[in-house]
Amino acid sequence: MNCFIRHFILPVVLLGTLHAQIPAADLPAEEQVSLQFRLMAWLGDVPALNYGRHQKIDLTETATVSEIQTYSGPITLKFTTAVEKPDPRKPAPVVASVLLPKDSKRVTLLTVPAGRARYAMYVIPEDPAGLPAKHTRIHNLTTDRLLVALGTNAPVELAPATSVIATAEGAALVIRVARKTNGQWRELFNNVVEMSDTGGPNIMLIHGQQGAGLGMFAVPMWPATKPETSAATP
Repeated sequence: MNCFIRHFILPVVLLGTLHAQIPAADLPAEEQVSLQFRLMAWLGDVPALNYGRHQKIDLTETATVSEIQTYSGPITLKFTTAVEKPDPRKPAPVVASVLLPKDSKRVTLLTVPAGRARYAMYVIPEDPAGLPAKHTRIHNLTTDRLLVALGTNAPVELAPATSVIATAEGAALVIRVARKTNGQWRELFNNVVEMSDTGGPNIMLIHGQQGAGLGMFAVPMWPATKPETSAATP
């Protein structure tokens, strides 16, 4: 399969690390956002969570995504574990919080375990304008600098917590990933990404459970919006 890249942009987005948290006290109280989001569980199930004013997300099994949520509220979104009979005298502890982007209208929150009953969330923008047709975005969620070859172009160094956008003329793009060992770049794996006519997918490069190996997976595509149908004229 011959795959070609028209262009790529690096870095497109500088992203925070998985475990970075911004204290709510440091944020202006008036900052509000309105967007859609969903959770994607990775390296473990995510239990049912509450957020906002009595809004709930059901259990999200690992490697799956939740239902899409519509949210309007503070830019720092906090989650608590959902319980059947909450004690009004004891506020539920926050098990995850994330700083939402001000310039996105839909995001996937990649959610991974971060200690006992705690979860870290990584924001993945899903806006069509940022990921148009026949484009894919590769995110480096590891702690290593990686060498990523996209199709037939020269390899690009991708620092931790950054991403790169690429496009291919054909229906797929070959991605090769290498890491430096003893001063030499050594290829870890290669894979083929099928390009979407509606934009995407987002490709994540991430350490396996307990730091074992380096893996790559695609975030499920955001569901297509169904066109509105008008009533037939008799």
